[in-house]
Amino acid sequence: MEKFDKRRTKFRPGAAPRVRLRQAVEAHTLATQAKEFVMSSSVARKPCTAAVKSSTRPHVIDTPLPPRGGPIPDPTSAPSENVRFLAGLAAQERLNRQRDIEEGRLLGSDEMSQRLHVSKHALGRAVRDKRMFSLDGPAGTKVYPAFFADPRFIRAQPERVSRELGHLPGASKLQFFTTPKGSLNEKTPLEALANGDLGTVLKAAAGFREL
Repeated sequence: MEKFDKRRTKFRPGAAPRVRLRQAVEAHTLATQAKEFVMSSSVARKPCTAAVKSSTRPHVIDTPLPPRGGPIPDPTSAPSENVRFLAGLAAQERLNRQRDIEEGRLLGSDEMSQRLHVSKHALGRAVRDKRMFSLDGPAGTKVYPAFFADPRFIRAQPERVSRELGHLPGASKLQFFTTPKGSLNEKTPLEALANGDLGTVLKAAAGFREL
């Protein structure tokens, strides 16, 4: 019987069947281990493509570009719409106030004191107590609504309504007295007071104050 050389993986002629079987098993085992070693070596040497792409990809920040066709407009270079709107309202209010003075709906302190038969000091106290109110007239003077001295009204009634309006400015109070209200059947508070409807006017004044 010929001997099996362990250093070689081929069969010798004449080997016994048991030896041949052992040689076949050992040869298959060696071939499998060699194949696994080659595969593991190739995987270890292969770089991670996803990691390389992720690390080399530049970081991009989405920054809005300025509009084309000219420089970015400066918001402070021209007055805004709100400023122009408020300036227009102020100019219209001055015109309306001047017309009210000319037509006798607003009176200066001298004439108001004469119509009410009170002193200017008493007139000023009524304004401080909110029983009356004044508005800014021309050249820094004060003007007063003429309806406080109108004989159609009981004097105490418009004064009570004025107090109910609280700390509202004079222009807002004048707007309340002269603007029709849905709660007053589309009448102005002055028209309702002339009809003796003081209670409803006071309720409307309280609601107007809370707006």
